Amino acid sequence: MPVTTRFAFDHPNFSCAAHQTTQSINVVESPRFRKLLLYFGQGRATDDEIPKRTHLTEGIIQAWKKEREDFHQEMKVR
Repeated sequence: MPVTTRFAFDHPNFSCAAHQTTQSINVVESPRFRKLLLYFGQGRATDDEIPKRTHLTEGIIQAWKKEREDFHQEMKVR
């Protein structure tokens, strides 16, 4: 199931990049990928400790909003 965003962008290059980002985030839901992470963790992590894609997406959006706000504040000063 693809992750949808609340933002509408019409630029075709952004659309392609957003699709690739969605695929990258969705990989954490793959059982094989999660098993691989657990294997490399050598017993120091559990499946419950690996974040799900929704949690990652929320963190990415929050970081983006903060960076955008910081940028706008910096531009006001100049």
